[in-house]
Amino acid sequence: SSPGLPEGECLLGSLEIPEVCPDGTHLQARGCVPVSPGRYSQDEKEVPCRPGYAAADAGSSACAPCVAGTAANASGALSCALCQPGSYVATWGETDCRQCEPGRAARDVGATTCEFCPVGFYSSAQGALECTPCAHSMVTLEMAATNATGCVCEAGSYMAADGSSLCLQCPPGMTCPAASDLRHLIGASRAEAAAAAGSAGGGGGGGG
Repeated sequence: SSPGLPEGECLLGSLEIPEVCPDGTHLQARGCVPVSPGRYSQDEKEVPCRPGYAAADAGSSACAPCVAGTAANASGALSCALCQPGSYVATWGETDCRQCEPGRAARDVGATTCEFCPVGFYSSAQGALECTPCAHSMVTLEMAATNATGCVCEAGSYMAADGSSLCLQCPPGMTCPAASDLRHLIGASRAEAAAAAGSAGGGGGGGG
């Protein structure tokens, strides 16, 4: 025994070992101590948080699922990472953020959804931060256009040539709905000419 100490005592003093450590702790030489961040314990079993979950504080009895807009792709995470622009997560407990599909975009961090490109805009690649506007005086016929070929001349104008981004004003006396092109004008002119010829022929027969 140590000099000056009663028989049976050591310098560290008495040590009480608990029979069961409570959840959130584990047994070490000095007794029950909190588990480290990124881990949890239940029923004396200590394990790391699984992917999609995190524990920021020591002494956790459970890991929290990553909320929408965040993800954790490795075990033992202390926190969940915000989705970067161009990606999103709509549900909880996810391991990875998903890239926005073509025709959609997300410009903010932590997005829970990607917005459809509005009329007059498009996005052709995955993971778009923002949608690209159509050329001047061109529009799309619907939302979520996925490429520039979805851009057409707005009503009252027509496309000067195939693949062109130049829209010309509709000729006087003609009607140009949205997406009109030169073929539309030629077809409309021929139809008007045929109708005019038929009307003139019919008028002449009536006069005889």
